[in-house]
Amino acid sequence: MPLLYAKRLGPQTKPRTASFAYTLNAKNGFSLIEVLIVVLLISLVSMAVVSAIYIGLQGVRTTYLRIHARTIATGEMEELKNMPYDSLATQGCCIYPPGDIPVDQEIIKGNTKFNVNIMISYVDDPFDGIAPDDPDPYDYKRLEVKVTEKDKDKTLAILTSDVSAKAAETESNTGILSISVINAAGDPIPLANLDVTNPTLAPDPLNMLGVHTDILGKLVIPHLPPDSGYQVKAFLPDYSTETIPNITILAQQVENKTLTIDKLSTLQITAVDNTLGTPLSFVDLTIHGDKETYDDPPVYKYETTQPTNASGQIILSDIEFDSYSIIPETGYYVSSTTPQQKVPLAPDTTLPVIIRLTTSPTAPTITSHSPKNGTSGSSVTININGTNLFDTSTVKLIKSGQPNIVATTVDANPENTLLSATFDLTGAATDPPAWDLEVRNPNDEFATQPQDFTIQ
Repeated sequence: MPLLYAKRLGPQTKPRTASFAYTLNAKNGFSLIEVLIVVLLISLVSMAVVSAIYIGLQGVRTTYLRIHARTIATGEMEELKNMPYDSLATQGCCIYPPGDIPVDQEIIKGNTKFNVNIMISYVDDPFDGIAPDDPDPYDYKRLEVKVTEKDKDKTLAILTSDVSAKAAETESNTGILSISVINAAGDPIPLANLDVTNPTLAPDPLNMLGVHTDILGKLVIPHLPPDSGYQVKAFLPDYSTETIPNITILAQQVENKTLTIDKLSTLQITAVDNTLGTPLSFVDLTIHGDKETYDDPPVYKYETTQPTNASGQIILSDIEFDSYSIIPETGYYVSSTTPQQKVPLAPDTTLPVIIRLTTSPTAPTITSHSPKNGTSGSSVTININGTNLFDTSTVKLIKSGQPNIVATTVDANPENTLLSATFDLTGAATDPPAWDLEVRNPNDEFATQPQDFTIQ
């Protein structure tokens, strides 16, 4: 029996064990793709959890900062309200004579650095009229306390309050400077930066740096002693600047000054040969705007002389809106310019300019012409300004694929600087509408104003 029992059980036990192990491996194994999917899902869930925790902590921190900022602003405002009215003036802004209150100061609270900005300005209440009808337009003072986290722009708390003097307004022997800042379109610029200075005032020189206009683009500074040494500068990042010096303030009078600034622009100038149309390299061009400084004698606000590069170009970046003149070096003459000079540069634009040059002093030139459009089927007389323009000149309107339209009559003034050419536009093509204007003299020298006359 023992032997039979052993023989019967022995062979049966091993196969069952091996078969059972194989079944476990087949059912519990994972492919590589399944493992990657599981890892990806776990990662996504983990990232979502971490992001939620981070956002929550940021929200808690922001609330924490706002509470502290509000506490700081409230405390600063209470201190200001408890000060004597005549002492409510900051060290550099908006009230003359300046006071002892710092415009910016650093306060540490809860292990966090905060910046406290204090602005104090006069308010001219319309209830009793406004300047210049109101001889005393400093009705009360407006206090503003703004708190931000140090070195960051986000405002955490801002409080404003109006305070008035206990005594009634009285006239004085001081004057008022009313400043307006507008853009090229005449619209007011709110929060424009201003430097208002007068170093000659005694005993307190005026040095208001970095003050700004209100939402209407205005800043009114009362209580200024009569003097002629005031200066105002308006500026903003990426904007032009304007400075008005030698402003005179008279007693019990309002001096109004308007400064115009706008976004900077770029001129891309290309000089080409008038005859061949090829770029002209290393030719000096003098470029200046129309605007002048207030100096005596005045000088151009912008003027530069530069050579064209190997491609015949000069690129002038970050220049202000203005009308620009382009003058070549000695030995070259301007045949024509597109757009015509003076080149109008609008704010916040990049304007390509092509200036066509000739070395011949006898060649015709075109500086301007008008009108710049005509009607197909009618006649039009174009007046052309320039030099070397003669009765014997041939004046044409030219367009590729179309027959030239030659002026039927040509008249020049005695100085040969004005040419009147009459065209018959019967049958003239209007699609596309732009035509070239050409003046050609009997010696075959010519000037062309491309794509600058429209027939509709």
